Amino acid sequence: MFNAHILSQEEKDAFVMIMLNEQPRIPLHADHRAGYGVASNTAMFHLTVGDKVYLRLKKDSAISNDSSTFSGYLLYADD
Repeated sequence: MFNAHILSQEEKDAFVMIMLNEQPRIPLHADHRAGYGVASNTAMFHLTVGDKVYLRLKKDSAISNDSSTFSGYLLYADD
């Protein structure tokens, strides 16, 4: 299970994609019109050894590194 919480920089939107092995899976958009934008989402993937899950920031968007987080938890392992 993966959690992403994004805070945009003031006066800039943040467009972020949760990626799985180079494939876009779940978009997040933090809209700055109220000053700072926020976006959150949770994803569950069935992974195998070597799979990679990460965030990709779209060109010309910006996040606050101090307040944005991305974390993952192993719920169970296949035997």
